[in-house]
Amino acid sequence: MRIVFRTDASTEIGNGHLARCLTLAHQLQSKGCEILFICRELPGHRAALIKKQGFQLELLKTDKSDESKQTQVTTECLPAHSPWLGCLWQQDAQQTLTRLSNQPCDWLVVDHYALDKQWQAHVKTGYHKLLVIDDLADREHLADILVDASPGRQAAHYKALVPEHCTLLCGPNFSLLRGEFSGFKRPAYQSNNPIKLLIAMGGVDKDNVSAWLLKEINQMQPPPNIASIEVLLSESAIHLARVKSQTELMTIKTELVVEPSSIAERLAHADLCIGAPGGSALERCAMALPSLLITTAENQRHNAMELTKAKAALSLGCFKTLNPQQFKEQLLTISTAPDTLNQLAGCAVQLCDGHGVKRVLQALFQAECQVRAATAMDKDLLYRWQTAPGVRDYSRTPEPPSYQTHCQWFEKVLADNERSLLILELSDDAVGMLRFDRQQEGWEISILIAPEHQGKGLARTALDWAKQSQFTPIFAEVHPDNLVSQQLFSRAGFKRLSENQFKYTQPQQDPR
Repeated sequence: MRIVFRTDASTEIGNGHLARCLTLAHQLQSKGCEILFICRELPGHRAALIKKQGFQLELLKTDKSDESKQTQVTTECLPAHSPWLGCLWQQDAQQTLTRLSNQPCDWLVVDHYALDKQWQAHVKTGYHKLLVIDDLADREHLADILVDASPGRQAAHYKALVPEHCTLLCGPNFSLLRGEFSGFKRPAYQSNNPIKLLIAMGGVDKDNVSAWLLKEINQMQPPPNIASIEVLLSESAIHLARVKSQTELMTIKTELVVEPSSIAERLAHADLCIGAPGGSALERCAMALPSLLITTAENQRHNAMELTKAKAALSLGCFKTLNPQQFKEQLLTISTAPDTLNQLAGCAVQLCDGHGVKRVLQALFQAECQVRAATAMDKDLLYRWQTAPGVRDYSRTPEPPSYQTHCQWFEKVLADNERSLLILELSDDAVGMLRFDRQQEGWEISILIAPEHQGKGLARTALDWAKQSQFTPIFAEVHPDNLVSQQLFSRAGFKRLSENQFKYTQPQQDPR
């Protein structure tokens, strides 16, 4: 599949939108997808980072003479964040469409507060399906899939903003976090131990909150119970030099870390983070790292409120109105309160498990998959799959069949009314087989995914399709040593009947 991302990074936008798109892009690339980024050349853009991570990039330039020719649109029709685009939406849409016109993409992924259904409709001939990543629920989209991982976000918030067919993936369990943030087990905080403080006010930190925090901490009397401080910033941080100067004045051991190779490693070594309630707040939740939240933008207020409501963080309010004395008192209190830190950590990790990318990929591939009846034209294809190395390791008949035996079996299955042989397709390419054999109480399922398409979550996609089909109840026999398949059926909602037997029955419909 060909996947195109339209997102931006800048001193105004920050790096968060690009960061989560890069996370999704890496996972899609690992599944064999072709990736292209389309970004605008804004102040603080991260073109070098995109290329460094191995992705193709088309960088859009803003031509002021062309912009002046565009039809002016009243502000009532524009998204609230339209100035972030750096040009009129019509100009951006036409430039994007030009990049897509030669070869329309299978999926266009849009992560941009300044773009809505008007832009999406203008570029529609350049994509087959649309995945939107959002946090605001403040404008309409033409999305086939919409992802909003904000805490407290519900599908109902988007029902009037997307088409009826749109799949809505809402809440922190769909957060697009890198794999490094999942599976971490933080030890309990011990009393009287000085804490290690992390300051993470976003990669750009355009308001220079980091330097302000360091200055206030340095003036605290009595000093807080802090052993060391780390400050995280990106290379595009506006006030990098000023933060560096402030770190050199600190009485507490302080280090400025620019573009760390592993943010998760930094979070793992910290006991408390002072950070913004943007997307990085969910990284801290997944790592069970307590946070003091400082809001620096209007679009962060929702996250701050919901994280506080979930008792996963404490909010200090908006930076512009933050009282220095209030901040110092709060930091002094929490730095000597291990029970509070442990409670915050426990609530935070329950909010986000770090596996959101897997769930989004599953939805994307499921939306792209279709099932059709097998025909005589599939005979040789299935033989190639059936005889591939390793495919029959856990089969009832481990020995690969001869071609003659396979042909006889294939023709017999197609002619049997008590059996159904189906082909799973991804973007019109055959990627797997499902077979249903009639039993006394239902249907036995067999699944085979083409060797070159394994590892993409397609077996789960096939099972999800089967659960909604007429072939229920479904029975499955899985070799006890085939742990991957055992987990697959368990996680798909199948009930274990014995060491190697599973069953799925569709839930009863509420008569109301």
